[in-house]
Order: sequence, then structure tokens, then C-alpha cells
Amino acid sequence: MPSTVELMQRSLKRRYAAERRFRLYGLLSILAALLFLVFLFGSIVSNGYSGFLQTRLLLPLTISTEHFEGASADDIEALRRANYNGIIKDAMRDMFPHVKKRGERRSLNRLIS
Repeated sequence: MPSTVELMQRSLKRRYAAERRFRLYGLLSILAALLFLVFLFGSIVSNGYSGFLQTRLLLPLTISTEHFEGASADDIEALRRANYNGIIKDAMRDMFPHVKKRGERRSLNRLIS
């Protein structure tokens, strides 16, 4: 018949082994969570980095009175109502005269923001 001390020592060995397994499982779960977090942030950055980029295009603008609906040069309200998008689109068409198809023109106009 094993003594109480021997029973306690065997019991302690099992408990210590269980404790080591528990710590290992905890460490593995933390490492897995960190790995998924790195994957998540990597995915966010790789899909969204283009939102941080900006492109500028310098256009020579030709402003004529037809964009101001026939108003005089002193009319401030006409300046507010002017078709500035039309001015920019005309400048884009002048800069890229080879763009003729409707889909290509739409793609060109999407560059304007």
C-alpha cells in the first residue's frame, strides 16, 4: 500500500504536467490570436492603402462666357452658378483627344473629384 506522501507526489506530478499543458495551450492560443491579428491588419492595409494616395493633374483651363450662362463678368451670382465641372471636363477632353468611346470618357471623367 503506497504511503500518503507517495500518493501526493504522484498527484503533484500529474497536476504539474496538467499545469504545463494548460500554459502551453494558453501560449499557443495567444500566438494564434496575434497571427490572426497580423493577418487582419495586413489585409486591411493591402486593400486600403490606395485610399492614402493622391494624384494631381495640372490642366490648362480655357474659361469662356458660355460656362457662365451669358452673364456679365461682374455678376458674382453667375460665378457661383458656373459650370466648373464642364470646364474641367472640356480641359480633360482637350488634353486627351484620343479618348473617343463613351466608356473611355466615363473613365476619364472619374479621375475628377
